[in-house]
Amino acid sequence: MLPQDIFTQHTQIGLDLDETLASTFAGMLQIAHSAGRLISCQTTEDFIIHDIFDDPSFGVTRDEMIDIWHQYNLSIKKPEDTMVVEKSLQWVNLLMQHGAQCAIITARNGNDPIKRKMTIEWVSYHFPHISLSDLHFVNHYSSESLPKSSVCKNLGITLLIDDHIDNARDMIDAGLSVILLEKPWNRDIIFDHPNLYRVKNWQEIIDNLSSK
Repeated sequence: MLPQDIFTQHTQIGLDLDETLASTFAGMLQIAHSAGRLISCQTTEDFIIHDIFDDPSFGVTRDEMIDIWHQYNLSIKKPEDTMVVEKSLQWVNLLMQHGAQCAIITARNGNDPIKRKMTIEWVSYHFPHISLSDLHFVNHYSSESLPKSSVCKNLGITLLIDDHIDNARDMIDAGLSVILLEKPWNRDIIFDHPNLYRVKNWQEIIDNLSSK
């Protein structure tokens, strides 16, 4: 359960992008199924680990998974092609009305011009109240990868909302706080800390802020 004063304590807030704001796994899975791939994975509930590149249960190699993601990225022609995670936009608008500052901290590789352009267009369309100067790429899966905690500390962000347990551990180790959105890939992982707050969905976070 979230403390009633969590958004009073934390007014500089970081937001993960994929599966926190943007529903990318579902889109990728649709592209994979249309090509006859990942048939053993029917819905995103079947993603029991986050780093799906390395999950042997999917029956595809890492290179094949990279290709699936590449085909998915090519299929996105406009920002509307990637849906917003339910209630996330409502919460961001509500929080910013309360005077908080939000920044997006994404693991995406900003050095990839296609992915960078796609990300900027998506954020500009769906979250126009977040300045593009508050969009930060930490370039995971590249030689220039940065931990999200270091970016948050440099920006004065004290609370991150994310779905990846590794990012949660990173933030906690750095003395920062995390709201972990429940997903199939983090649901059964045991990790507790006074600065880690687990929620089932965005509605729980909205209810906390709306009670003020």
